[in-house]
Amino acid sequence: RTIALADGSITSPFLATFGRPGRDTGLFAERSNHPTDTQRLYMLNSSDIQRRIERSPLLQAAIVSARGNRRAMVQEVYIAILSRLPSPDESAVAEKYFQTGGLQPRQAANDLAWALINSKEFLYRH
Repeated sequence: RTIALADGSITSPFLATFGRPGRDTGLFAERSNHPTDTQRLYMLNSSDIQRRIERSPLLQAAIVSARGNRRAMVQEVYIAILSRLPSPDESAVAEKYFQTGGLQPRQAANDLAWALINSKEFLYRH
C-alpha cells in the first residue's frame, strides 16, 4: 500500500495516477476506487507498462516453455496474466494473430499480454 512507503518524497506517476493520497492523511476514504479517464489512458498508452511487459521474466519463461508451439504460448500468456486458460474462441483468435507474418514470438506474446492487461477481466479482477 502506498501509505506504507517510508519516504513520502518518492514520486511515482503510477501512484499519482491511481489515487495515492497525500502524506498528510492516511484515510482510505480519500482515495477514489472509480476508474478515471487518466487511468484508462495510462493503461492503454503508458511506456512504463510497455517496458514492464517487454522486460517481463514471466513472459520470457512462457515463451521458452512453449518451445515455439503457438497454442502452448497463448495458454502460458493467459495463465501468466489472467490466471486461467483461454476459452476455445479466445485461443483461436490469439493463435490466428500469432500466425501474422513478420511477428516474432516475443512480439506476439507482448501484444497478447498488452491486450489482456487492458481487458475488462484484468481491470476488474486483478
